[in-house]
Amino acid sequence: MKGSILEIKPAYFHFQDPHLRSIFGNSAFMITGEYDHSLSNRLHIYADASYLQKEGTLHKYKTDAIITLIPLSIGLKYIYPYMSHLFFYGKAGPNWFYLRAKQQYPFVKEVDTKNGFGATLGTGSLIFISKTFFFDLFVNYLYDKKTFLDPNSNFNIKMYAGGFEVGLGFDAKF
Repeated sequence: MKGSILEIKPAYFHFQDPHLRSIFGNSAFMITGEYDHSLSNRLHIYADASYLQKEGTLHKYKTDAIITLIPLSIGLKYIYPYMSHLFFYGKAGPNWFYLRAKQQYPFVKEVDTKNGFGATLGTGSLIFISKTFFFDLFVNYLYDKKTFLDPNSNFNIKMYAGGFEVGLGFDAKF
């Protein structure tokens, strides 16, 4: 498939780490914008940026918390035409992951930010409704591991900030 693709991808993000799930619930809404350009008929390069913000509660301390995730990814996507209106794809690439965690303790506001590199793996189906517009039913896995210092116990906490992203994208080819 030659050309460029611009996508808006609302998704359900499932936190992989059980500690994050206990604070923020199992999932959160994530929005992604993706640009894709063909290098050949089946091989494409993509770049995407996502945003997630979710409020939760640290039950142990009975305090509120907010998490913000911003993953940026660039990589390769292989697109296989199955039928004239249905294509399948797989994608992989490194990502840069920004995480901001904010807790409101009784007398202290604790904000911790982390960033670093991880990976993105994904697969999906492109379902054409015209020559220009189509849907993208997708599943991505975002890998990222972070270490936090708990200010109350002075222990390092290791957690996965990544997880599964499942959604339906709205795409335009030009």
